[in-house]
Amino acid sequence: MPFDFDRLKDLRILVVGDMIVDHYRVLSPKRISPEAPVIIFQPCSSQWLPGGAGNVANNLISMGVGTVHLAVAVGDDWEKVNPYVLGTAPSPSLSIVNDAGRVTTVKERLITNRQQLCRIDLQSNKHISLKAASEYIAIVQPLIKDCDVVICSDYDHGAMIPEVVSDVVLVAASLGKPVVVDSKSKNLSKYNGATIALPNNVEAEVMTGWSGRGRDEVARRLLEEMGLKAIGMTLGAEGIMLRERQGSLVSDPEIIPSLDPDEQVVDVTGAGDTVTAAVSVGLALGMTYHQSLKFANIAAGVVVLKRGVATTTIDEIKAAAAAHGPEWDIGAL
Repeated sequence: MPFDFDRLKDLRILVVGDMIVDHYRVLSPKRISPEAPVIIFQPCSSQWLPGGAGNVANNLISMGVGTVHLAVAVGDDWEKVNPYVLGTAPSPSLSIVNDAGRVTTVKERLITNRQQLCRIDLQSNKHISLKAASEYIAIVQPLIKDCDVVICSDYDHGAMIPEVVSDVVLVAASLGKPVVVDSKSKNLSKYNGATIALPNNVEAEVMTGWSGRGRDEVARRLLEEMGLKAIGMTLGAEGIMLRERQGSLVSDPEIIPSLDPDEQVVDVTGAGDTVTAAVSVGLALGMTYHQSLKFANIAAGVVVLKRGVATTTIDEIKAAAAAHGPEWDIGAL
């Protein structure tokens, strides 16, 4: 069936999860320090971008989704690191819960001559307070009613505690809204009843504790322990493995290939967020799991050719698909 991508402007997607701020500081070498055998750098430019759940929202906006809600818990320092004020990224419809005594996760990258010198992470992984969790749930519940798909972007930084997640999944399920999960948490049961999870193969092994086991087995365990309808395990250049529940049975593994596995990858940073956004768009447009994952593979194939945390547009996705032959036609998938 053909998919009407003009409907993107009518879609409403909610993102909940861990807010990360990506700060890129570009430096230029100046001279050798008299204090130690190190280089003194001159700051040249600075860029602030939304990461984590914010990057998922950014991808949705870039793809043309008409209404993107982003609901996140942040720290006392939010006004000092807010990328929507300090940077130029388009802002979603933003709902903020401020958890007193917490810091907002900031990943600062020091870069020179296109090379990353180091990364400095400022973050707290402790769970948000129960007070903040109650405020978070109160904000999110009405947003679920007003959306087509709910995305849980869980970087295991403390926002997506069981009390929040179980409420989100329960409310969404009661309203028939798909829940797309991108999680690094080892607490699998809190997502029981979600629709589809999208871990990479390394994350999946860590989540299950099944390092060294066959990825087919790992995918099946995640499907069953998280109570999912489907799982899309990303496999890097190989593509995405799909396993889905079919009544009381679980389908055999199916590998949906990458757009171009032999193409030279520039940067995979944030590609998982692109996959999450694209799968959500696919489901909102009425695609099957297979079609949604194929659509996501095309989108990811575009962003890995860009440097840094990148996004893609529906026009770029269409162009990339067209360049690789009729079997990648996103009008029908």
